Amino acid sequence: MGSWIYYNTNILNEYRTKFDYNKINAMYEQTYKNTEFLPQPKVTDVKLNVEIFPNKRNVDISGMYTLKNKTEFSIDSVRITNNPKWSVENLYMPNAEMVFEDHKIGYRIICLQEALQPGDTTLLSFKISSVSQGFENRVTQKRILQNGSFLEFDILPHIGYNNHRTVESKKERIKNGLSPYVDFPEVDDIKARMRNYIGFDSDWVTLQTTLSTSSDQIAIAPGSLQKEWQDGERRYFQYKLDSPSLKFFTFNSARYEVAKANWNDVDIEIYYHKPHDVNVPRMINSIQKTLAYGSENFGPYTHKQARIIEFPRFATFAQSFVGTMPCSESAGFIADLRDKESIDMVFYIIAHEIGHQWWAHQVTGAAVQGETFLSETLAQYTALMVMEQEYGREKMHKYLRYEMDKYLRGRGRESKKEMPLTRNENQGYIHYNKGGVTMYALRDYIGEEKVNLALRRFVEAHAYSNPPYPTSIDLMKQFRAVTPDSLQHMLYDMFESITLFSNRVTDASYRQLEDGQYLLYLTVESKKFRADSIGVETEIAVDDWIDIGVYAKDSAERSEPIYFVRQKIDKPKMELKI
Repeated sequence: MGSWIYYNTNILNEYRTKFDYNKINAMYEQTYKNTEFLPQPKVTDVKLNVEIFPNKRNVDISGMYTLKNKTEFSIDSVRITNNPKWSVENLYMPNAEMVFEDHKIGYRIICLQEALQPGDTTLLSFKISSVSQGFENRVTQKRILQNGSFLEFDILPHIGYNNHRTVESKKERIKNGLSPYVDFPEVDDIKARMRNYIGFDSDWVTLQTTLSTSSDQIAIAPGSLQKEWQDGERRYFQYKLDSPSLKFFTFNSARYEVAKANWNDVDIEIYYHKPHDVNVPRMINSIQKTLAYGSENFGPYTHKQARIIEFPRFATFAQSFVGTMPCSESAGFIADLRDKESIDMVFYIIAHEIGHQWWAHQVTGAAVQGETFLSETLAQYTALMVMEQEYGREKMHKYLRYEMDKYLRGRGRESKKEMPLTRNENQGYIHYNKGGVTMYALRDYIGEEKVNLALRRFVEAHAYSNPPYPTSIDLMKQFRAVTPDSLQHMLYDMFESITLFSNRVTDASYRQLEDGQYLLYLTVESKKFRADSIGVETEIAVDDWIDIGVYAKDSAERSEPIYFVRQKIDKPKMELKI
C-alpha cells in the first residue's frame, strides 16, 4: 500500500503541498517583481480552442493572442508568465526565439528579431494542458471534474509580471522571506493607473472560443452561441463576445438542465444540476429585476445574454464574468428559503453579480487603492436597491444590521491597517459590508435619484475607457456634484475617513395629552469619533443629522415607525420633546 501511494503521489505526480505553491509564488515575487513595469505589449484579441475530457479529468487548450505595443517605447522581448499547475507544450511568436525558461516558477522570455514599435502588433500562439494521472497528495486541479468543471482566466498565459500571483497571507509572506504586507499603489499613482485591477496585461479584448466536451454535457463560455455540433462522442460549442471584455473569462462543462427566460431582448439562461431546481425561478426574477433597474438608472446592458451557471461545492462563492456568472451550489441553488422572515440571500447574490455587469464589466477601476470601491461597493448598492423594491424597507434594515455587524467584526480582526472606503486595499469587510451600509445611507440622505444620476454620469464618462483608468477620486467628484452643501461633510465622514458614532437614548418618559396624543421626553447622547488606520479613536464635535424613530409596543408587527424625524444633533447630550 505504501509503495502504491508513493508511486501515485511522487512518480506519476510531483509531490507538492499548499505550502510548496506558496513558496513557488514567493520565489516568483522575489525573482521577477522588479520586471513589473517593464514595457510589454497588451493582449487585444483572444482566440481559444478548449477541449475538456470530463471522464479523464483532462483539459487541452490551444490559443492565439494578438499583441499590440500600446507604449511609447520599442519592445525587443516579451515576458510570459504561466500558471505552474499547467503544462506548457508550445509558445510561439513569429520571428522570435525563446531565450529563457523557468519551468518551476512559470516564467519565460521570448526575444524578437525586430523590436516591436509603438502601435505595431504581433501574434503569440500557445498550447497548455492539464493531465490527470493516478492520484496526488493534494488535488491540483480541483475544478476539473467528471461533472461540473469550472475553468477560470488565470489558467491562460499572462504577458509580463502577473501581480495576481502575489502571496497575500502575512504569515506565509514572513515565512517565505517577503515583507509582511502587500503594498497597494496610492490612488493617484499615474503609472499604476495605466492598468486596470483585473487584467494587468490587457485593456479591453475581443474573444472567440470553441469548446468541446463529452456528448452528454453542455459547455459554456462568455458570449453568444454561434453554432453547436456533435462529432462522434464529442460535443462542440462555438461562442463569440458581442461587446468588448476584460481578459477575465470562465469555461464550464457539466450535465446541465437549462431554464430559459427573457428580459426585453436579453436571453436569460440558468444552467443547473437537475435536483437543484428549487431556487431557479427566484434567480430568474432577480436577473430580470436587476437588468431593469440597472438599465433604467445606469445605462444599457451591453450583452445579449445573462447566464447563471451552477458549479459544485469545491468553492462557495458566486462570481461575475462578462454576461456569465458561475454560482456555487451552496451559494444559491440549495439554499433553504422556506422561512419567510429570513433574508433572501439567493435574490441578493444574483442581483449583486448582475450589478457587476456595470460595475467592473463596463466601468473598471485602476489597479490602485480603492479599486474595489468602484466594483464591489457599487454592485452592493445595486443589489440593495433591487432588494428594497422587491421586499420593502424593513427587510433592508434587517440586512443592513447584519452588514454593520460584519464590518465592525472585520475591523476588530484587521491585522494590517483599516483604510477608508475610497482607499481600501481589497478588504472585504470594507468594500462589501461598510460599502453597502454607506451607499444605502447616502441614498437615504440625498435621495435615490441623485445617487443614480451621479452613477449614470460616472458610467457615461468611463464605460469601456482606456488608460488611465478611473479611481475613487473620479467617483467622489460625481457624488459631490449632486450632494447639497449642508451634507458635503458626510461624504468625507462616510467615504474618505474612518468615522464612527455612538448614539443612544439614555432616558425616556411620556405623558398622555387631553387630545389622546402622547408627549414623549427623550434624553439622547451622541458621540462622534475619527479613527486612524490602527484603530486609535479621537472624539470630535458632533454636528450631524441623525434619525430618531419611535415604534409602537407591537413594533414586531409594524413595518414602519409611528414617528420618524431626522434631527440635527449638535451637542453630546440633548433633551428632545416629541
